[in-house]
Amino acid sequence: MGFKGEIELDESYFGGKGKGRRGRGTAKIPVFGILKRNGRVYTQIIRNATKREITPIIRRFVGSGSSVYTDRWRAYDGIVLDGFKYYKIDHDKGFINEEKIILMG
Repeated sequence: MGFKGEIELDESYFGGKGKGRRGRGTAKIPVFGILKRNGRVYTQIIRNATKREITPIIRRFVGSGSSVYTDRWRAYDGIVLDGFKYYKIDHDKGFINEEKIILMG
């Protein structure tokens, strides 16, 4: 099972309400996801959203030469060295729409 082409990577957190805390650093369960645009999704529960934890998953499931889109979380730094075309999206400034155009907010 592999993903090739245009791939989106992201981590998220699921579970009950955490008092005053959101995202990384909560007691919620971290989940890492891989999305092939207009295709399949793979998710995996992870211990934490660190580079050490998610890089092996990316290497296992994403084919070399794929275009990979992520947010600016530092755990994704360096994946271009694994043979991916890498695009970081700063969600505070914009996002990519269906036509692959970066829209600035």
